Amino acid sequence: MIIDLQKWERMKKKAIRVFQSLLRGPATVREIANEVGLSYPAAAVTIKDLIKEGLCERKNGQVVIRHSAKAQALIKVLSRYRGEELLGGNREKVLGAITSPKTVKEIAGRARLSEQTVYRLLRELKGMLAVGFDGKKYFLRDEDLKAFLEQKLMDARTAGEETGVVILHSNGFTLKRAPKGARTRGAPTAFSRFAEYGVDYGAENRDFFIDPPREVGLEEILVHALLASENSLDRTMCAVLYLKNRGRIDLARTRRLARTLGILDRWLDLESLCRGAPLRRPEDFLPWQEFVEKAAVYGVEVSPPGGLEEVYGVFQRVGGKLKRKISAYCFGETILMLAGLKERTKDIDLAVERVEDFQEISGALGELGYRSRASAPAGEPEPSDVLVHPELPRIDLFTGRICRALGITRSMRESARKSCFGKLEVNFLPLEAVLLLKAVTGREGDLSDMEAIIRSKIDWRLFERIYWEEIESVGGQFCFTLLEALEILQERTQARVPALRRVFRHCLEEGVRLAVEMGARSVPELKRYLDFPEMTLRRAAMSLARGGKIRLIRRGRRLELLPA
Repeated sequence: MIIDLQKWERMKKKAIRVFQSLLRGPATVREIANEVGLSYPAAAVTIKDLIKEGLCERKNGQVVIRHSAKAQALIKVLSRYRGEELLGGNREKVLGAITSPKTVKEIAGRARLSEQTVYRLLRELKGMLAVGFDGKKYFLRDEDLKAFLEQKLMDARTAGEETGVVILHSNGFTLKRAPKGARTRGAPTAFSRFAEYGVDYGAENRDFFIDPPREVGLEEILVHALLASENSLDRTMCAVLYLKNRGRIDLARTRRLARTLGILDRWLDLESLCRGAPLRRPEDFLPWQEFVEKAAVYGVEVSPPGGLEEVYGVFQRVGGKLKRKISAYCFGETILMLAGLKERTKDIDLAVERVEDFQEISGALGELGYRSRASAPAGEPEPSDVLVHPELPRIDLFTGRICRALGITRSMRESARKSCFGKLEVNFLPLEAVLLLKAVTGREGDLSDMEAIIRSKIDWRLFERIYWEEIESVGGQFCFTLLEALEILQERTQARVPALRRVFRHCLEEGVRLAVEMGARSVPELKRYLDFPEMTLRRAAMSLARGGKIRLIRRGRRLELLPA
């Protein structure tokens, strides 16, 4: 059986109407039929075709638009054009022929139409502002339309060449599912590689490939599997693979991959599942107890997080073991619990400012039955450790800089809330500090926690004060990580992030400064490192020069850039 993804070439008006109706949200076949004025059988057939095209999928008895690059590109196209006029028939043949600029003769040959017909269709498409003409060749004016058509062509080529293959993603590369043992081009990925990493699941009667073939890392295998997952069991087993290999996975890279493929929300739900936290879409995964049982089969132990009373109990017991008063700073999920943004946590994050305080707290925890799991090498000037207990929450203990990234600043100290537990004084840092720390350290579940913080009322002026104090203390290169996190948050929450603009400006200037240090000596040379207009780069360079961070020497009409 060949799955004919080129059916979209003959897409009827009803298919576009059905797809557009789904833009309003998930719906049953009956609801869609009533919405677009089709009979139930006609709507069912149309939906089946859309699913085969990789544009829609069924979830919990409803039809939804897929998070595929092709579907997202089509959504953007339909927001700008009347899809019923633009797509389908000979117009779409012409559009598909000019994904790269072509002459009328070339278009006619590619679309198998007469030149007279092509001229007529091009006039119509130019009137819709879909096509442009540079004096020699015709071209597509809209990048989203181009992306949609290119993905369709790639899908069609693959479907025409390979038997039983389903295209799961096609944008820069193709992710394919094929029957077990089917001959198809590509390198194994997704569930086809799970057994190599200790989870023998998902490849019994199906294989997954990435095309063009290339070596894929564990992060890509995991994200590809999540994208290819067909049900809640598949997604839950992705979580099991993640937990089984947590120490080998680059979390920041995994999130970037998930974001690129349009499944960041699904990935963040997977992180939440692993931590026992609430999910945005719990129906996408197995219930908690079933998850625990599946994980146990592969030697992965999963336990639910503890509550605030348990955290306070640990503090009280540590304070009772200390021989002198010690001040520590608490951050992380405990702060979210205090703010009512979270109910439970699996770990307690603490930081102290002196090595002797670190050693004494570590000793007290040892007396309580805690054991070191990731201690720093002996002689480390800023030791840290992960201490675990069979029954109590894990404790991540730092000295000086937290996760070797950020320190405790003056504004953090001044805005912290203090509580004493015996001889342990705990300074609970403000949400603003937690937001910054989570953005920069990038640990599991941090983006979901940051989203909760963003949605609450925080003092953005305090956030920026802490940010600039950290810049002054540890340097500015962490700003790029922060910028990426804030952009994701604004995109996910649709809430304004007041600090984003100033962080962006600082990142731009920091990028210019680093480029100058790496050898860029003029504004045009900066463009080799930074993809911004020359005027923007020039302004950034002038600002840095005024601040004494680089030097500018004017040589005629040219500015020479030099390190400070």
